[in-house]
Amino acid sequence: IIRCFDTEAGVKADIASYASQSMTVRPLTYALPYVVVYDQIEYGAPSFWMYNDYTDLRTIGWNDRISSLQNINGGEPEFFADLNYTGYWIKFYCNVSWPNLGIPYTFSNSATSIKRFATC
Repeated sequence: IIRCFDTEAGVKADIASYASQSMTVRPLTYALPYVVVYDQIEYGAPSFWMYNDYTDLRTIGWNDRISSLQNINGGEPEFFADLNYTGYWIKFYCNVSWPNLGIPYTFSNSATSIKRFATC
């Protein structure tokens, strides 16, 4: 599922609406985003709020574009340099923000697949 919004305020309103629903009425296919990725360092736009795992970021136009990130909602994403969660990888722990993936990890513009490792 890819959910699109015109503004960051729209995303936050949608998340708040989801959080206010009782567990019995939440759609099964809907989840909270676990990481916000940015095309530029220092959280520069454009951004993409990830709700799902992606074996191939080329399918959504984000292959080798991610330069900074913010983990949200207890997400712990793993970023992989190659398709299908293979190759060099890096994991970010709960609610960590990283303004420049090039320092010290040299992983800026290198992710090709991403998955949620765990939720803390």
